[in-house]
Amino acid sequence: MALTNIIKTLVLDVYDHDQTQATIKAIALDSKTRYVQATLTYMGADYPVSETATVTLTVLRPDKVGAQVVGSVVDVDNADRTGTIKGVFAELTQAALAVKGKCLCQFKITDGEQILRTEIFAVNNGQALDADITDWAGGVDGHNLDEMAESIDALETSVGTLQTDVTGLQACYSEYTTPITTWVQGTIGASNGLNSDSNTRCRANGYFTNHDLGFGTVKITIATGLRLAARIWDSEMGYVGAYPSDWVSGELEMPVQVGYSYRFVVSKSNNGAITPSDIPADGIQIVVSGYTDDKVKTTGKPADALAVRSEIKAYNSPYNGRTSTILAAKEYSHADGTHPTIDWYLLCDYAGDMFLSKDLKSRTYITKKIDWNQYKYAVRANGDIIAVYRTEFITGGTQEYGPSLDSQRQNPLVCLASEGYSTWHEVDFGASKKPCGWVENVGACLLPNGDLLFAEYTRMLVMYTANLWRIKADADVTQASSWEILKTFTVAEDDETEYDESVIEHFHCVQVDPYTGTVYFTTGDKGHKSQIWYSTDNGTSWTKQALNGQTSGEELFRLVTFSFTPNKVYWVSDDPEHHVVISCDRGTVGLDSTSVQILTTMSLLTGRPATYGQVLLEDLGLIVMLDRLDGNASEMPFRAYDLVDGTVKTICTVKSATGADVHVGFRTEYTEFDPEDGVIKMGFGNNSNYLNRNALCGNPAKTFAENINNLSLRISMDADRNVFARFGTFYI
Repeated sequence: MALTNIIKTLVLDVYDHDQTQATIKAIALDSKTRYVQATLTYMGADYPVSETATVTLTVLRPDKVGAQVVGSVVDVDNADRTGTIKGVFAELTQAALAVKGKCLCQFKITDGEQILRTEIFAVNNGQALDADITDWAGGVDGHNLDEMAESIDALETSVGTLQTDVTGLQACYSEYTTPITTWVQGTIGASNGLNSDSNTRCRANGYFTNHDLGFGTVKITIATGLRLAARIWDSEMGYVGAYPSDWVSGELEMPVQVGYSYRFVVSKSNNGAITPSDIPADGIQIVVSGYTDDKVKTTGKPADALAVRSEIKAYNSPYNGRTSTILAAKEYSHADGTHPTIDWYLLCDYAGDMFLSKDLKSRTYITKKIDWNQYKYAVRANGDIIAVYRTEFITGGTQEYGPSLDSQRQNPLVCLASEGYSTWHEVDFGASKKPCGWVENVGACLLPNGDLLFAEYTRMLVMYTANLWRIKADADVTQASSWEILKTFTVAEDDETEYDESVIEHFHCVQVDPYTGTVYFTTGDKGHKSQIWYSTDNGTSWTKQALNGQTSGEELFRLVTFSFTPNKVYWVSDDPEHHVVISCDRGTVGLDSTSVQILTTMSLLTGRPATYGQVLLEDLGLIVMLDRLDGNASEMPFRAYDLVDGTVKTICTVKSATGADVHVGFRTEYTEFDPEDGVIKMGFGNNSNYLNRNALCGNPAKTFAENINNLSLRISMDADRNVFARFGTFYI
């Protein structure tokens, strides 16, 4: 038997811990256990080897201890003199080292101590890196794994010495350019993607796929006198179509989406005859570059090189149409002063695929729900997921104002942990009032005793009532009788002016004070409709909170979330015209009605920013204000209130990604701070009110399928109490 010195095909397959198929990029910078498997198709002919020859795949880890996949040589006995070797599973208990988002691995054929063939690979189609090794690893020999590791160690050292602001991190991977040189005579049909003859067109012979992209944005530069068109294929759907619809000169930015492959057609600008020799060697070039955001900076030095690589990956992740949003979390409240703890997150990608993730790196899929955007989600203590229809997206009144409006509600759905999240069950409420969804994730709260409360976010002329609901911890959530209404308000029309404490527009938040177990809810928006209520018996009974002799009003009572400390309760108002930071002591029950204090009043700014979320960072003495423009503008200050020096600090300016006047800011499906990792996590939505329109992390602010739909945020402070923000994304 013999093996040739040429590898015909090498496929590297990666599996998650549950043995579901993953991608090479999924294991890059991921500390979760993974499994790899190699399949080699080879040709026999050149030189003999013994039956003891083996195939070894080594995946380099940060400690340079390789996880190996070993397979046995198979005799070649078919007409094509080919054979296949499949390696066994091997654990990766540490993160695989990635360069430009690629997993570094070495393939070897050995016979005893003799090395018959060795190649270093970085993508899962088995392409050897010998030809372009200088592009990404400092010009080392592609056959020398030790030298490669030394080069990467040097890269880690150089990265570690950088001042870690965004531009410094991105300088680690500078822009690189690849010319397209494989031109042949002919064209590619725009309607069918088929090759055909043409003396006025040349086509690229081969596909350009996302596996080759590495990271960042992709642009095609086009020499003077030439014009270009692209054809796109999807790995699952086949031929997608022409992009764009007409010829482009100068420069073309490509849509970067996982599963897409591209082919290109070029012609002369005057549509004259053209041959491949008429196209200069650098006439058509693919330019791949990292994202930039010089408005957002960080301070300090990273703890280790792996952390640096994680940050690089966050800043330079391509927007690929599958950036997922966070919908909810299995999150426990406490009454002993402990911050809410998070078990796992519920996420959804643009295609409606829903999955659970504990680390925001790996996926465990649940049954798909196509119309996911029409529901709000919460997770019970036992892991059951509830989905409640969102009436906030219904536009305009379709019926006369009155009780009949509540007929537009729909039955909720539940997905049970006991069934492995395999089915969405509809809960039949019959003729009884059905629940509707809440705002962001602040409108639902899992109490320390396991009961789930949620409060409806209603719209005037769409709903007649707004209700606070409870599902007890031991209840059968599939039965409508388990969903009980604790409090009901009438939803007011805009011209409602007469005082009536039973009239509101909608609920805002439901929250537990982690130091006392007291439960609060708030309502809004206009005038007396802004109120605060509290309960000391897990929601069974409620008391209206008074502050400074008042029981309603926008300045003191209009808010979306509280921040609790051992001694104080803080909130920032959800009112652009009365934008204030407030503190209050606790009373014997509820808040101390006489100790409320306005700490600062912020001026009304262009675009009318209001605070939709806030995060208390006790170790820094900061309240981070996650504002959003209620009006439209091209930028918004990103601010925090300093509890130590009593000032509002502008951390940076968040701009509109398109430059247009829009709702810049942070109205999200989910926002939460996790003290375990010190990261604020945000997930944006697919409705116009919840889209990410911010110029952060390369977000294009187009459609949900193209947008960056989640953000991570780290806040730091220097000795002079200057505050810095570091934005990133989770490439899940």
